[in-house]
Amino acid sequence: MSVKLMTTDPYTPIRKVRLQTLDGVISSKYSIQTKYSELDTTNDEEELIEGWQEAGVVGHDYLGIPNLQVRELANKVITNTEIKNNYNWKLLKTFWNGRKFKLFFVSDNVFNVAPAMTDNLPNDNVILGLMYENSYDGSTALGVRLTLTRVICTNGMMSHQYLPGIRILHNLSNDTKYEQELGRIETMLETGISNTSTIRLAFTEMHQSYLDTDMIGQIRRNHIDKLPTNIFGKCLDKFIQDPINGHSATVWDLYNAFTGQLWHEENESIANFKWNSYVTDGFINFADKQLIVKNK
Repeated sequence: MSVKLMTTDPYTPIRKVRLQTLDGVISSKYSIQTKYSELDTTNDEEELIEGWQEAGVVGHDYLGIPNLQVRELANKVITNTEIKNNYNWKLLKTFWNGRKFKLFFVSDNVFNVAPAMTDNLPNDNVILGLMYENSYDGSTALGVRLTLTRVICTNGMMSHQYLPGIRILHNLSNDTKYEQELGRIETMLETGISNTSTIRLAFTEMHQSYLDTDMIGQIRRNHIDKLPTNIFGKCLDKFIQDPINGHSATVWDLYNAFTGQLWHEENESIANFKWNSYVTDGFINFADKQLIVKNK
């Protein structure tokens, strides 16, 4: 019997190996491999065996940047003097499935969606975050994107439509290019905050708009129609089961049931993040077209 040890470690070493056929023909493709340790317990004495397992097959130009370098980049950004003067950051969440990697940080930059609905509840605040993503199978380029997190429940909120992001274009082992990428992330932070104004307005309108069945139908049919039925059902069930804390349900409550289900699901997969972004964009689009316009 053997037990693998390092497969769950996102920072395990990697290597890029050129592929070839059984008869020795060199391929144009490369294998990205992660190192693992395996504890062999078949004999009387335990023996540690190390080896490599394939995480993905990529082309020649794919950089194959180790997740460890991504974490070092993230730490460099959050400890940068200019950025630190404006924000204090802490790690919120790490996702790793052996191929895809995501690293989430939250800051102390807070904005208030709306005052508390009752005197004994805190204000509903949202804080700014950063997500770093990488992959070893070529499915996701190394990149950085702004995110948001609801303080009360730590629901992460992702958006490809309304929150800016950048793709890291260079090998992080090159010092000059490394500094250039740091500068691009800093610029995104400086200019990106103002780009959250649409989201802030949408969240406030969602918080102030009481929900009815017609709204649920509009959101489902016109704004999140591609969300799989089983996921929609789980999210709606969470909305029904969760207490509303003494006020009539709002669009904001419904939206947070969706992000709560997707963000905190026990058996989380990469699809949770995809649908989180899709749902966020859908609800903001609904608010922009139906709630904000109506209240102007």
